[in-house]
Amino acid sequence: MGFLDAFFGPEKQILSRSRKVADIFAQPEDREAAARWLADEGSESALLGLLGRFDVTIENSMKDAAEKEMVADLLVGIGAAVLDPARRYVKRCKHIAWPLRVIEAIGGTAEALESVLEMLDEEVCREDFKPDRKRNLLVKIADWRDPRIVPSAVRFLADFDEGVRYAAVEAVLSQGSTEGREDLLAALANPREESNRLRARIADAFATRGWTLGERVQEIAARPPAGWTVRGHALVRAAPTG
Repeated sequence: MGFLDAFFGPEKQILSRSRKVADIFAQPEDREAAARWLADEGSESALLGLLGRFDVTIENSMKDAAEKEMVADLLVGIGAAVLDPARRYVKRCKHIAWPLRVIEAIGGTAEALESVLEMLDEEVCREDFKPDRKRNLLVKIADWRDPRIVPSAVRFLADFDEGVRYAAVEAVLSQGSTEGREDLLAALANPREESNRLRARIADAFATRGWTLGERVQEIAARPPAGWTVRGHALVRAAPTG
């Protein structure tokens, strides 16, 4: 038992170590000692404190990555007891990649996918203007194959942020199916869509996959993406000029 342990109860000890593990000005060995103490303690509050290391970044990027790898290994080594705290933590943290990695390592793709789908449901209802989280979730979901992904992703095709819309397009296309085709077509024909990068990406997918433009052909022919033209009912690359 350490000096602090003799004078403070368990919760204060956990709070003290949780602060230490996330203290970017602490010595690396002190953060590591705090992390190992929290892992050994193993309670829900201790695990949440340990997960808190993922949301801070120290200046030395190599050391930061090494410490986070160490924390991830500690958490994965604990096993199933980490899943519930990690699922709750990832919903409120700023940086989702490491907690999701832990969830996937312990519970498999199904657990990680469920967490991402739940977070995307929450993001749809938010009225804030912070696109990074939505974009990161959509980028992550494109790594997996599941019938729930397209219905989840298409909801972001009209997001205010171009990066989010583009990530939604990629998530839909990543599934390799025809589901979401009509939603992509609507996005391509949307007169308010100003991103040629996004429209050209959809055009390329339609051309590569042999998808026709259906009833939207006249709308798209009147305003094709730069570098593309409509021939018949299909998009083709425009001939170079000059």
